[in-house]
Amino acid sequence: MTVAALATGVTAVAAAPAQAADYLQVYGDPVLIPPGEFRLAEVDCPLGRVPTGGGYQTQGGQDIVVLDSYAVDRGWNAAGKNTGATEQSLMAFVICAVGES
Repeated sequence: MTVAALATGVTAVAAAPAQAADYLQVYGDPVLIPPGEFRLAEVDCPLGRVPTGGGYQTQGGQDIVVLDSYAVDRGWNAAGKNTGATEQSLMAFVICAVGES
């Protein structure tokens, strides 16, 4: 099964059907973004798991513009810019399945 988009801020890549217990959602640390700055939020799957999808969350307001959200070798990245006047945060998350990493 291939899923193109699950919801705003969430993207999935091709994955074989599996039981829900086979998946693990991992959140990265929030990355603080000063006004007018760009930052990259990153998160990796634990060893023995591979990314099957992921996304991001923002906190502190609605001024983070997410420029990209994408899978990397062992996890997920989200790049964003703070267009507001106060510091805000961006956090990436990844959905991991059992597999060779």
